[in-house]
Amino acid sequence: MFRIRDVLANEEANRMNKLILMIMSIMFVSSVAATSVSALDVSAVFVNIPQEHMSPWFHIVDRIATDNGDLRVMVDGGAIITISGDPDVTMPITTPTGQSVDRSEIKEGSKLLMWHEALPPSYPAQATATRVVVL
Repeated sequence: MFRIRDVLANEEANRMNKLILMIMSIMFVSSVAATSVSALDVSAVFVNIPQEHMSPWFHIVDRIATDNGDLRVMVDGGAIITISGDPDVTMPITTPTGQSVDRSEIKEGSKLLMWHEALPPSYPAQATATRVVVL
């Protein structure tokens, strides 16, 4: 059996594994988004995303509120995702091409990819985003 680790150095294999996982995550998110939202065109490739960011979650913004400089975004009919104003908590908001997006451009109906922990089984479910990409 051909094994990629036998051919590539460990560092290269690790980079390749991260790339494969990232592509699989995007394919999964795109397929879920395409089946749950009609006429949605999500075509993006993300690079240089640290491994600790995990897979992104696709959300459509229902409502927005501000709280002490943080943006509190209600998504999925009730879950609340906090987009922190602190860059040590939430990376700068960007487009899929890496262009910076001002927080004021996030409106009701905005389509977002957000990296955050799994939503806990509480009501309302709440999490804090570590990265946000506006589609």
